[in-house]
This record gives sequence, C-alpha cells and structure tokens, in this order.
Amino acid sequence: MFSCNEADWPPYLIVGPDQTCNGIMADILREAARGLGVSVTTRTFPEKRSLLMLRQGEVDVYCKAPEWVAEPEALLWSAPVLPSRDVLVAPADGPPVDGPEDLVGLRLGTVLGYAYPALDAALESGRITRDDAPGTVSQLRKLLRGRTDAAVVNELVARWVLRGLREPGADALRFSGREVGLAWLRYAFTRARDWEPLVARLDAEIARMRADGRIQAILDAYR
Repeated sequence: MFSCNEADWPPYLIVGPDQTCNGIMADILREAARGLGVSVTTRTFPEKRSLLMLRQGEVDVYCKAPEWVAEPEALLWSAPVLPSRDVLVAPADGPPVDGPEDLVGLRLGTVLGYAYPALDAALESGRITRDDAPGTVSQLRKLLRGRTDAAVVNELVARWVLRGLREPGADALRFSGREVGLAWLRYAFTRARDWEPLVARLDAEIARMRADGRIQAILDAYR
C-alpha cells in the first residue's frame, strides 16, 4: 500500500475529492509496479501518521527525501527518482535575483516551518528578511501583490500553481537559473517486511523508464 500525504503537493502528489492519489510520483510508482507485475493501492493519511504507519509496517511505501525525515536509516529507500529543486522567483521587470547575494536587503517569501540551509546564515543575520506564508500559493500571491520582493519555491510546484493562479503578473515572473536547494525524492519502504528484493527490482525498472522515455512522458503530462 502506498501512503499519500492528505495535504497534497501538486504536481508531485495530487489528492482528489474521493481521496484518490495521483501526481507525478504516484504515476511513476504505478507504472513501475505495472512493469513488475505488482499492483498498487493507495490511501491518504496525514504525514506524521503516514511515517509512523510506515515504520510500524501498517503501510508499505511513502514518497519523501531522506534529508526531510528523522532517522532515515529506519526506512528502506529506493534509488533517487526525481529532484526537488528550490529556486528563487521574482518579478521579471525588477533586478535579476539569481542567488543569495542578490537578496540582501530584500523581503523574501518563505514557507512557515521550512528550512533553507543555503539561505539560513543570511536570514539569521537579518541581511535578508524572512516573510513566512502557509504554502506556495500564498507565497506567490504575496509576491504578485508586492508584499515581498522575491520568494524561494520548489520550481515544479510553483510553475504548477502559476498555471491556475488568477493574479495579475502571474505569467511575468522570472525563475533563477541557479538552485538554492536540492533534494532527491525517493520511495521509502517499511523495514517491517522483506522489501529489499522488490526495491532492487523497482530501481531497475525506474532506470528503464528513464531510458525509454516513460518518466519524461509522465513529467510532460503535468506541464
């Protein structure tokens, strides 16, 4: 069973009104499982409960990056699947914002509770002013309304949000070419069952999907 965070994270994970779980990471897992002759069922739970159930063996697999989990060694991880890239975004008609050095003196839109290791020193020193929002939608709305000067966002998530955001200027933002954070999303399996052989087969199938274009086709479907 694949446990999907009920607080969805489109386009990586998208929870429907009927609690079905779709999105890029769900689609890749289903396609890889199909190639292995394995069926996948999904359930949605809050993240803390998902991780607890995963450790206890009540669910089999979850999507995360090891850097974002306490005691990652307690879980069995697949090979890296997709990058989660944090970049800077700012109005295209303003000064270029491509790295931390360009943020000095600016108000930066961030997400409440998120850590940004590449920016922490400047944020803690006050050279950059942190302005928290509950999530990416709120971040981008504050930026478009001039309440912040720039924002640090997951690039794929922000581009997804901007597609449906009905705000003036939503199509006129500039994303930095440099990333200010990078983590690789993987599938985390419970160690309560003997999943090592399956994970090895899954890694090989995902490598084949990458080579034959199936992963790119899934990504293209969400762009």
